[in-house]
Amino acid sequence: MHKKISSFWKLNLYDVQLFLLFFSCEELLQAYLKERQDDLPFVFLNAGGTGPINIHYVKNNFRKYRKELGIHLSPHTLSHTFAAHLALKGMPLVGIQAP
Repeated sequence: MHKKISSFWKLNLYDVQLFLLFFSCEELLQAYLKERQDDLPFVFLNAGGTGPINIHYVKNNFRKYRKELGIHLSPHTLSHTFAAHLALKGMPLVGIQAP
């Protein structure tokens, strides 16, 4: 495995997924999780901090900010942009592809 890349396991009730991260991303993620005051197994929490963030909340916020900024932006566009940046930085394709 490339020395700049670390692994991060995501567990849920239905499956186990392995995500490849650059060490710099892993360090930021670990710092964020360490500062949180909960033991929830989710990276992104809902507004109440009691469970996972809802996809409708994310889509509504994208719609709101897209309108305010006058640009075309969606979670899908952001996902593709992020994947392209990972590829340019040398992330193996297996770490970029959706499970």
